[in-house]
Order: sequence, then structure tokens, then C-alpha cells
Amino acid sequence: MSMLCCGAIEKRPICDKEDDFKIKVASMMTVIAAGDHRYGDAAIMAPFFKNFKAYLEDPAGYDETKFKGVPHYTEIKKE
Repeated sequence: MSMLCCGAIEKRPICDKEDDFKIKVASMMTVIAAGDHRYGDAAIMAPFFKNFKAYLEDPAGYDETKFKGVPHYTEIKKE
């Protein structure tokens, strides 16, 4: 369905909006993602990437039950 290319973790300056817009140093990693449109559209891929991002941001506090799965359109039963 998708391919993720991850770069090295680097220290980069960021603007902290919660701390009166102060400049801070954060550990950042570049991730490039590509999705196969033959599998699904953004309704399928967006939850996958949100789930992946949540895991990277907080691996210890990650809870997969917070993310609902989106079925592929071929899996939806038509009445």
C-alpha cells in the first residue's frame, strides 16, 4: 500500500507555540511517503499515516485503539 523512506534523526530549530513562540532545539526526522492509488485513496492512507506519526512521536504512550480502521471500498457490504 505504501512505502516510507526515513532519514536520520537530526537536531533542528523549531518554534514552540506553547511556550510563547520561543525557538527550541528538537530531534527531527524526515520521512517521505508514497502511496499506491490502486489500493485506495486518502480515506485509506491518511489514517495509516496518522497512526505511524503518533507512534514515532510517542512510542511509550502509543495506543493503537485510538485509531479507527477504514475499510477498503471493496470490503464494505452493500445492502
